[in-house]
Amino acid sequence: DYIINPQFDFANNFSDCDFATVKINNKWGIINMKGEYVVNPQLDYISEFSSNGFAVVKSEDKYGYVNNNNGYIINPQFDSANNFSDCNLATIEVNDKWGIINMKGEYVVNPQFDDIESFISNKNLIQVEIGKKIGFVDKNGKYVINPQFDNVTTFAKNPYAKVEVDDKIGVINTKGEYIINPQFDDMGTYSPYGLTCVELNNRYGYVNNTGKFVINLQYNSAGDFTENGLAVVSSNQKYGYINKKGEYVVNPQFDYAYDFTSKGVAVVKLGTQYGLIDKTGKYVVSPQYDYISSISSEGYFVVCQNKKFGVIDKTGKSIVPMNYDGIKSEVYSLEDSDFCKKEGCNSLAYLSDYCSEHTTPSSTYKPYCKYPSCYNRVTYSWNKYCYKHSYLEY
Repeated sequence: DYIINPQFDFANNFSDCDFATVKINNKWGIINMKGEYVVNPQLDYISEFSSNGFAVVKSEDKYGYVNNNNGYIINPQFDSANNFSDCNLATIEVNDKWGIINMKGEYVVNPQFDDIESFISNKNLIQVEIGKKIGFVDKNGKYVINPQFDNVTTFAKNPYAKVEVDDKIGVINTKGEYIINPQFDDMGTYSPYGLTCVELNNRYGYVNNTGKFVINLQYNSAGDFTENGLAVVSSNQKYGYINKKGEYVVNPQFDYAYDFTSKGVAVVKLGTQYGLIDKTGKYVVSPQYDYISSISSEGYFVVCQNKKFGVIDKTGKSIVPMNYDGIKSEVYSLEDSDFCKKEGCNSLAYLSDYCSEHTTPSSTYKPYCKYPSCYNRVTYSWNKYCYKHSYLEY
């Protein structure tokens, strides 16, 4: 039986706070679990509810906030707005400048920055940009680290961040002190207790936590060491695996290779086909699929042949037969439309309608969402944001 009768043009699932957003006649509202309106359909957009019960709304080209009890709690007045974080702070834009408000709508930091991180994870280290330089302020807007970097990756609750200055990359701590001076062209995930992958002049090697080389620059490409102590590297266009001494555990022999999973197997590519190997390089599943991707920490993999999908376990045993045009879950999505549209080609087309071999200037390009830390593709090639963050388009 229907709990709430069909009546909406569109409806999202109920959130943890027992409210749902609905759309009627191109306007959005909010209902409770009885189907009663908490906010009548009058809004141009409503975001998902945050964990503290707030949602960003848009009305007449201005942004404000509603909560799950009282409707409007902060009237639409901002040119752009992001949702409240667990720190109970939100970033907003007014006249091309960004600031910070509390849950009463009061300015904690007046709009003054050219840009600011969308979602505040650490109220004592908030990333801001002014004059094309990046620095960090606390929740009161006081500079903790003065703007001086061209780019910054991570921090939040991490005690270290990679920074870029004049096209060179180094590492700083939360005081802004250099742990590794900017000197590399690229760098993997910084490891304070292990080895970090670095690139210089198109060669890759590994340094310790102070930037001293442990494995010299020698590879064409290299990845981070995983929890099993192995890293993927390539030499002469072939991929293999090394240990932390720089010794080959699996010699370079594959046309592409991925990190080992926690279950001790890795996806490798030989020619145009994918298979699975163990830590010694022995095939667990011989190369026979057009595509394989890990979808679970429990050791399950999506496999594809001739654009039909199924699931196998880490031994190659079929769990879901390859009878489907796509497989989707909360953390994984792949379907036949993600493959090259060239007849007879079974290669993935990551950025367009066609794979790299068959792409043309007119192919539809679908970049990543511009929302920080979001790795979804945009809905259409002309969008800046994915479906989840599409409210920021307007």
